[in-house]
Amino acid sequence: MGVGVLGLGAVALGPLFGGRVVALANSSSRLKLASRMGAHAGYLSDDPDLETKLDDFTAGGGIDLVILTANPWPAYRTAVEIVRPNGRVSIVSLQGRGEPPLDFNPLAMKWFYQKGISLIAVSGEAGSLYPRSQEIRETDRCASHVLSLMADDRLEPKRLITHRFHYTEMVKAYDMADQREKSMLGVIFNWQDKS
Repeated sequence: MGVGVLGLGAVALGPLFGGRVVALANSSSRLKLASRMGAHAGYLSDDPDLETKLDDFTAGGGIDLVILTANPWPAYRTAVEIVRPNGRVSIVSLQGRGEPPLDFNPLAMKWFYQKGISLIAVSGEAGSLYPRSQEIRETDRCASHVLSLMADDRLEPKRLITHRFHYTEMVKAYDMADQREKSMLGVIFNWQDKS
């Protein structure tokens, strides 16, 4: 849920770890990028037939894990609506950042308690399959695996680079990010002085 740099990274890793991945975005151009990164399907998050399409995609089994990388509260709401009962919502985003106050209860009985879902904040050690401190070696193993996928050209983060700017144009890049420019993902800055 959310197809920016973090979401596209999750999309790219999913199939390499054996998952079937569906991308949800608020932009058709981002869905095209998700397809290029390995998504098996992609839908607009405001699609009126989203529930039916997800049911078809999962053959009625439901979505096991929603990786939420979009900040707006409507994205959170969609995440808790679409996850299957006893599923997980992994929250990588900063919920509500830059958003107006909520018009709904994010822990409503119908989503949280009655569905029995797990909401998992991904930060620090929890960033890799939620290890406890005694399981840090497992985190190292996962990082090594991801690096090996990159070395074998099976995972290509360079595909996420959409813009290149000279460092003197940094304000332009931040303005684009602030305006949530859909064509912008990863940015590389050239730090050499112009001749």
